[in-house]
Amino acid sequence: LFPYLHGLYNSSQRSFFGDGEDPSHLLPTLTKDFFNLMFLNVSSESGSRPDLINTVDLSELLVNDYEMFENICLSSNTSNELNNRNFKDQIKLMASVSSFVIYNYDNLDTSSIAELIDSLKGNSNLIFVMYDNKMIRLMKQIDLDDSKLENFKASSCTNSKGKEVAKNSKLLNYEQNLIWRLNSMKWIMNEKVCLGNIIDFNNLSNKSDDQLDSRSQNDFKLIINCHENAHFPSLSLLETIFDDLKSPVNDNSSHAYYLEFPSSGSFNPDKINSLEILSFLNVLKLIYLLVENFDEKVFIYSFDGFTGLSLLTICVEQLFKSETIEDSIVSLLSDSSKNTKLYYFKTDLIFLKQFERLVNYLKHHSLEDLDFVFGLDFQDVNTFHYQYIQQKAIIKYDWFNLQNDNNFPSRILLDLYLGSLNHANSITVLNSLNISRLISIGECPYWNITIIKPIYEFNDGEAKIYEVNFNDFPNRTRSKHVPKCLESLIFIHNLKDDGKDSFLELLIQCPEDIQSKVLLGSITSETNQNGNQKQSPVSLIHCRIGVSRSASIVVASLMKKFRTNLLTCYMYLRVQRFNIIIQPNLRLFHELYMYEEFLGLRNEHNRGYNWEVLCNEIFKLNNHYI
Repeated sequence: LFPYLHGLYNSSQRSFFGDGEDPSHLLPTLTKDFFNLMFLNVSSESGSRPDLINTVDLSELLVNDYEMFENICLSSNTSNELNNRNFKDQIKLMASVSSFVIYNYDNLDTSSIAELIDSLKGNSNLIFVMYDNKMIRLMKQIDLDDSKLENFKASSCTNSKGKEVAKNSKLLNYEQNLIWRLNSMKWIMNEKVCLGNIIDFNNLSNKSDDQLDSRSQNDFKLIINCHENAHFPSLSLLETIFDDLKSPVNDNSSHAYYLEFPSSGSFNPDKINSLEILSFLNVLKLIYLLVENFDEKVFIYSFDGFTGLSLLTICVEQLFKSETIEDSIVSLLSDSSKNTKLYYFKTDLIFLKQFERLVNYLKHHSLEDLDFVFGLDFQDVNTFHYQYIQQKAIIKYDWFNLQNDNNFPSRILLDLYLGSLNHANSITVLNSLNISRLISIGECPYWNITIIKPIYEFNDGEAKIYEVNFNDFPNRTRSKHVPKCLESLIFIHNLKDDGKDSFLELLIQCPEDIQSKVLLGSITSETNQNGNQKQSPVSLIHCRIGVSRSASIVVASLMKKFRTNLLTCYMYLRVQRFNIIIQPNLRLFHELYMYEEFLGLRNEHNRGYNWEVLCNEIFKLNNHYI
């Protein structure tokens, strides 16, 4: 089906993928031994009843300029740019090589529409007409429902730019539900501070909004809601809370404090004023006093459970445990038992570095009492800071740069991270996450200069897999630039993200002992001499950006390890890598679709969705963010 499915609708596409070939010349070969069944619902009231699986809309088949489907002209795409992620047009392209089932719930004869489709298709594939009302027994669609999530519905029907999103995007709610489930309540600070999402907050108590000042079933004394429309808590409100804490008369054990706080990404370092700084410092002091002096619990939450609360969480970590912002981030993300997830913006890091000295000053000068912080002598703060950094050994990192994206790789499984070439190049990232196995696809980290022989070749010898076992090298020959924690490197050379290179041979023909080094989910558990299971090595897999080639390898790994279908594994990885949308090129994604069939997962999990329907749903989901 390739290069046809790329859509050879302009000269660039035809030149790069098809050697200038007219797509209509490919169709006789494609339709000869290929069968695909598409369903078309022509009922008068669409949406009144569920569709059959793989149902497409008539509008999704039609184009503005055509003679026959063989000579399809996608006039909506007027650019001459290359596109190897053409998920949008798969229904139109597959229509030319598919047979059709045309049905309705009106018990009407739709043979005239069948004749129309037949005349447009212009090939020998079959068209079936169904209008028996007993066909309702066949009703079924892509099964994305989770009974545990039936009350968790995404409320937004617009994307970040205010553009309305198709309301029948099945994957949008599914994605939001996964985000909530995977970023539910996580504890830090010795189980005293809990991070959560909006669903966690709703589940804390069944009380109405006017009863929020009552203690919840989880006994949180302070609840902080981080969201983009929030302002810093007023100084008068915070002062009242401090007075309440100090009051010997009032019994404050029966009620909780509720604050709103600006979310990550909403901090402008150039516009924050002194009153807002004081508010921030008093919020931090309040958290510290409740945890350390009163042995209370604090709940910090945002809509998704990590994005909005990351900045405040980093500051809390610095106040309790760390000296610098960099130390705080590394500490939070290197503790594998906590599985903390952070996402911070460039402006967040700029603000945090400016705010860092104030947090340190607060830590060393204002935490011994229960008093509200009314003001700071900034000259005194700066003097303390310069004296402090001269006396303290500051750890130097090669990762944090105020001009770059400084987010860490995405944790996919307990022992697997997905990231970019920049992550692989960073000694800080590798050592902080205790990465012992590195899988590099197409791009090798700059610090590796060892020349070795390949252990496997595929794609007619064009692509090669290399392996380096650093433990085999004497210490004197091991480069000082190689991270100390790293034991091995797998490098897949010359597997390009161009929509032409294939990795299917690696998935279905590669020997198991070689494949297990790449498909991380297929690694079997090992035991030590005492019969106990060894701790799995922590791996980082990456390509240049970490969204296509390496993401495809991870999806294949998840499918094989958990015997779970493509859509579920894709959505899981997409949510875990949420700060950047994974986008396998169309050919790699189609090979994952074929790999699902190879593993027998489509029949096993009763997921009979067609290629074109799956692509269309992913396109609609991506369109929400574009």
